[in-house]
Amino acid sequence: PRRPAFAPPPLPRSRRDTPALAAKRSAYGSSAGTSADADVDVDADDVRSGGYRRPSINWYPGHIAAATASLAATLKRVDVVVEVRDCRIPAATSHPRVAEWSAGRPRVVALTRTDLATASSLRGWIAAYDALGCGLHDDSLDGDAINRARMGELERAKYAGAEIESVSVVCPVDAKHGKGIAALRRSILRAGSHVNEKRLSRGLNARSLRVGVIGFPNVGKSAVINRLVGRRRARSADAPGITRSLQWIRVSGERGANAKLSSAAAGGTANKETSFELLDSPGIIPPDIRNQDDAALLAVCNAIGEASYDNQQVAGHLLQLLQVHHLGGRGYATGPHWRTQCLRRYGFDPLVPPPDAEEGALMTGEDMLYAVADVTCRGDTENAARKVLQDFRSGRMGPVALQLAPTETEAAAAAEGARAGPDGDADAEEGETEERGARARAALLEARERGLELPDVGAADVDADGEEPGPVGRGQFDGW
Repeated sequence: PRRPAFAPPPLPRSRRDTPALAAKRSAYGSSAGTSADADVDVDADDVRSGGYRRPSINWYPGHIAAATASLAATLKRVDVVVEVRDCRIPAATSHPRVAEWSAGRPRVVALTRTDLATASSLRGWIAAYDALGCGLHDDSLDGDAINRARMGELERAKYAGAEIESVSVVCPVDAKHGKGIAALRRSILRAGSHVNEKRLSRGLNARSLRVGVIGFPNVGKSAVINRLVGRRRARSADAPGITRSLQWIRVSGERGANAKLSSAAAGGTANKETSFELLDSPGIIPPDIRNQDDAALLAVCNAIGEASYDNQQVAGHLLQLLQVHHLGGRGYATGPHWRTQCLRRYGFDPLVPPPDAEEGALMTGEDMLYAVADVTCRGDTENAARKVLQDFRSGRMGPVALQLAPTETEAAAAAEGARAGPDGDADAEEGETEERGARARAALLEARERGLELPDVGAADVDADGEEPGPVGRGQFDGW
């Protein structure tokens, strides 16, 4: 798959290949010791500097397939769509079909796990979404979805209180400590304010908003719902696949003296206007993850099943990715405390060549994993990989962000590349259009030479004499 323009740079190809490390690789059965001259049919883009193949990850269990099949029909009954993303990897946890499913409805994006990400990366993503839109990673819409989105915007524009576009609201949320929940509630009520305004204008009583909460597995959907409800109603755990079916959960409206007075004055409708029903859904994930770099990040953040990836490969990918960010001068935004934690917890500096390195080469991700195994796990690389991943997921490495926000130039280049496709589909389509037009003109010329009269195909800009045609002679058969 084509790498987005704003993806991290390719990993460096420096490696430390000492006799001791080669013997250790052989003892652990690693394929990293394969000679460069060996006759192995591998893709160079899929092989990292350590010599191992980049993990190919795909996870699509049955309960997610069933939920995805019914989600499109279920979302037609909701008033507001809340998409939950992990703020450490916002691009990787944005489903490409959410724009299609939520077309015609307001969409609120909640960035969770803000306590585990760096503040600078979070500010960058919020600024990027404000400038470029939250649908930056969405697939292109078909004609039906575009029409539904336009009709929804026109319908909401009729009501003064509905000052919100289809994709415009971003709310950073820390469901673990409850930060940002009040702002998320206000954004949901503001996004769906047109529903009850429309009902009251028709003489109908107000009703609770219906809100659909969707997102990738283990990004914090159930934790956000429990915070909005005020008690534990949805099963929540730090593992993918906990929620396995669609369920509706009711969130009560405002309570207290002011709410009671306003409810009595409005005939008991104030509580309905500030309450909503939440649809808790299983994590949805594309059946085929096209970008394997994003798939590796999902595995690092525990957003897909553990059976679908190799812990050692994913842990090595994480260590080398953080090293690349630091070498590129982005360590302050990705992991400002990572180097210090490596020294304190693992006993090595990832940015300094080891004493036995050849020509001052830095350690690769695999080398760092073996170093962790030697220091903390008695040489067991599997336990070392689990330790590295658990340290990242629990925040022991400090705040870490694995994806940084794109600039306007990078986003425009990525969008242009997506439209062109990996094989230049846009150019090929343009060439086919020109070829069809040339054939049509040749056929029309031949028909006129034979004395045949054919209707015009499409509306011509000029007539045969080079003048603009007038309205006379244009009828219902124009465009045949």
